[in-house]
Amino acid sequence: MCLGVAGCSAPRPDLPSDVTWRSAHFTYHTRTGDAAVCEGILADLERHFGVLQNRLGFPWESGRRIDYYHFLDASDFDANAHCDPGAAGCLVDGGIRTADRFDEHELIHAYLADIGRPTPLIEEGTAVSFACGIGPTAPPRLSWRRAMEDPSSLDLYAAGGWLVGHLVDRYGTAPLMQLYARLSPDTDADGLARTFSDIYGTSLDAEWDAISIADGVRTACASVWPCTGEALAVGTDLSLESGCGANVVARTFSLDVAASLRWETGGPWNAQIGECGTAASPHGAALRSATGGRFRGLVELDAGDYFLLLRPPATLAWSAAPSTWVGDTCDGLEPMTLTIAAQTSVEVDVRRGGATRYARLQIDGATGVAMRLAEAAGGAGAEVCDSCSAAPGSCETLTADATALRRSTGEQILRWGPRSDDDGFATIRLAP
Repeated sequence: MCLGVAGCSAPRPDLPSDVTWRSAHFTYHTRTGDAAVCEGILADLERHFGVLQNRLGFPWESGRRIDYYHFLDASDFDANAHCDPGAAGCLVDGGIRTADRFDEHELIHAYLADIGRPTPLIEEGTAVSFACGIGPTAPPRLSWRRAMEDPSSLDLYAAGGWLVGHLVDRYGTAPLMQLYARLSPDTDADGLARTFSDIYGTSLDAEWDAISIADGVRTACASVWPCTGEALAVGTDLSLESGCGANVVARTFSLDVAASLRWETGGPWNAQIGECGTAASPHGAALRSATGGRFRGLVELDAGDYFLLLRPPATLAWSAAPSTWVGDTCDGLEPMTLTIAAQTSVEVDVRRGGATRYARLQIDGATGVAMRLAEAAGGAGAEVCDSCSAAPGSCETLTADATALRRSTGEQILRWGPRSDDDGFATIRLAP
């Protein structure tokens, strides 16, 4: 992202201006023949503005509108937007330039532009967290000082999203907005540390340690916007056609008791599931859908309120079942049957905790199965055994390297060792 004239190249950009629509807080510009967007986008933008202003409390001058310039595609954007090289969008003089018809990341920047421009770790971290722009990832393993060294790196974006999500979850949004206002783009690491301590009453090092020692996969999503989505009853299949409004559709659902969700997605885009009510959700599993294919999965969830993010066109078929296939002891678990079909992968997300955990799976449908532990799961790996009574040393080790473990189909017992905290997932990917 670039903000202000100094951050962009000198030649005059060719901004979309053939078609213009206006609402209370937006002036939307596009080109003639842009079939990807219609005037109905304004209703989604206004609702997004209201939800985020209510949560973040940013001031807004009466009558002020955000100029939103929507380019036809990436080629049009790259040639004519004059944003920084490699940027997918930018904010210039308060106006958004992007080929994304509903760019939540740049919207967050636009909403907060009058508050200030903090150091990129906080500025981009805030946009990542409140735009839910990065799915479940491992916690940052580098220091926050190291992350600040390259403002354009994905490490900074992901680490900043984790930090902001953690701060909002623990302290709310008010101190974050104070921090946002007091920093500048040129604030160095020592200046950030001092200002952070003045506002939060604790050190940035201590807060960073709290997230960097975590093990497992979480989302950095503050879940403000997704958790306003339309409620969907668990088990109600969903089919979303491409439209001209927001390009990511949010739905919410609730679980009265702990359960396991079996799901299958179809479509060219990823989908995401996360927990409402917290920023750095420990239950942020991803429903990934391979381009042009189908993806199946099984995820263990606690009772609570959740959101689904899907990008149309997409389909979702899902159901809930008791989590009797996973637990702290192996004996008594009921096998969960998973069918591995050609060109279809399956992802299994299991909560890890302070005790050894077991999962009992019955793998059908293929002559063999390839198992891989997702790299983001962290920890020392898992063991795969033929039965609960397997002798010590007879199980195979499943790790997060590039080599998949090949197993015959049939019953599989997965075993994870204890970990220091009870948050996060271990993720197993299965393929024919």
